Amino acid sequence: MAKLFACQTYRDVTRCASRCTAAYGFTVDFDIQLYFRRAKQLQLSWWDTRYLESSSPRRALRTGKAA
Repeated sequence: MAKLFACQTYRDVTRCASRCTAAYGFTVDFDIQLYFRRAKQLQLSWWDTRYLESSSPRRALRTGKAA
């Protein structure tokens, strides 16, 4: 759940920052585009949001402990 929350928050923050700077956020001159690409890469390289949401309850039920 922590990985899911961190990944979603990172994507949301970078998306908001790129929207606030409008088109300037996607130019190479600003670091926002770098963070936005990293957030997207993490979304693709880590597991999908649906997978993480479904696997966390299964793990908790399997171990018998609440997360």
